[in-house]
Parts: sequence; C-alpha cells; structure tokens
Amino acid sequence: MANSTTTGLQRIVIQQGRKTVHWVLHSLALLCIALGLLAAYKSHSLKLPVPIPNWYSPHSFLGLTTMALLAVQ
Repeated sequence: MANSTTTGLQRIVIQQGRKTVHWVLHSLALLCIALGLLAAYKSHSLKLPVPIPNWYSPHSFLGLTTMALLAVQ
C-alpha cells in the first residue's frame, strides 16, 4: 500500500466505523424480527371468534428456522 494516502490510524477508525454500522444494522434487524413475531403471535391469539393456532403452517416453520439460523450465526 505504498500509494495509499490513509495512515494506519485512519484505517483503524474507518474499520471501527464499519463495525459499528454493522452492529447497529444487525440490532435493528433483531428488533424487527422480535416485533414481527410479537405481531404474528398477537394477531393469531386475538382473532375472534376463534383464535388461530400458532406454528401450524410450513411458512411459520420456515420463519422459525430462519430465526434459529440467524441466532446461530
């Protein structure tokens, strides 16, 4: 990197900034997942006259598997 104009300290600051942005985006994704699960659970539980059972379709199991894989990651 002889032609680079950034110093070692500048590269560290840039890398830390990218890590912070990455962490914030992952945290927001986790919040969206939690809110989506809560909304789905509440909409099933509060349906009148008969509540819809939770975790009954392949779509719900696909979502659960996706969340599990995200947690493992």
